[in-house]
Amino acid sequence: MPLPSAVQVTLTAAGRKTLKKRVRGTKTPYRDRLRAQIVLAAARGRGNERIAADLRISVNTARKWRGRLPPRRPGRRRGPPPAGAPPPGLPAGPAWADRL
Repeated sequence: MPLPSAVQVTLTAAGRKTLKKRVRGTKTPYRDRLRAQIVLAAARGRGNERIAADLRISVNTARKWRGRLPPRRPGRRRGPPPAGAPPPGLPAGPAWADRL
C-alpha cells in the first residue's frame, strides 16, 4: 500500500512574516517555535525526512505538524464581521434587538 504524499504548504506573505517572528522570538514556547520552523521548511518545499534531519526531530513529528495546517480556502473572508452583524456571543434576531 503506497504511503500518502506530504501535504503541500503554501503561505501568504503575512503568514510567513508571522512564523518568522515566532522562530526569532525569545519568549516563544519551544513547541510553537518548532512548529513554525516545520511549517516554514515545508513551505520551502522540503520533505518530511529532510525537515526532521535539519531540526533533529522524528519524521512523525514533522509529518504531524505539517498535516495539522488548516486547508486554505479561496474566497474566505478575514477581518471584522460585516456592518450590521450582531456582536459575537449574542443571538441574531428580535431577542438581540430587544437588548439594545
